[in-house]
Amino acid sequence: MPWEAEQPQIEPVCNNADADLLSRVRHGDRATFSCLVQRWEESLLRIAYRIIGFHDEAEEIRQIVLLRILESPQRLPEPRCFAAWIRRCVINEAASRASESSVHDRATVI
Repeated sequence: MPWEAEQPQIEPVCNNADADLLSRVRHGDRATFSCLVQRWEESLLRIAYRIIGFHDEAEEIRQIVLLRILESPQRLPEPRCFAAWIRRCVINEAASRASESSVHDRATVI
């Protein structure tokens, strides 16, 4: 009806379990990759932000991790390990950034 707001269309595949999405992404289905991104983007951003403390930098960290997955889908772990693995990727990238930042800050002071 014209007075009702249109609901965004979500691809049916996006409702599938991570295991199915991961299998499809491993086999080169880039459209399904966007479903994984939608599912995980907020969680990954929150993790990076908690470590780094800057929203823009946290977004960049999330993007780097997701881009690495897109570039090398064959490196994806088994579905049962995916949640811990992707969180660990973000934690490692953010910690690396935080470490680089603190080294840079100390070098500037000296």
